[in-house]
Amino acid sequence: MVNKLCFVDGCQTRSDQENGPASFFRPPKDSFDEWKKIFPEKTLLQTSRLCWKHFAEEDIVKGKMIGQEFVHQERRRLKKGAKPTLLLVQDRPPGVSDDR
Repeated sequence: MVNKLCFVDGCQTRSDQENGPASFFRPPKDSFDEWKKIFPEKTLLQTSRLCWKHFAEEDIVKGKMIGQEFVHQERRRLKKGAKPTLLLVQDRPPGVSDDR
């Protein structure tokens, strides 16, 4: 498994946490330019990943209704138009650089 690290400065969320895998999201192609404006001081790439902590709970699709039953999906997705809005500026622990 490739270890994933969140793009947001100071965020320590990794895919290899003891509590299980974390959910990460890439910028959608149709709103990539809008996402770049959220991070003007860094170079956001199409391959950059942001963890679940930076999105409102209602922006993350965790499953779907099949008939009368909610079925959880293993791979979570963002709703169309969702943008990172939470915890975008975090204190960086000593020794952690901006090089990501």
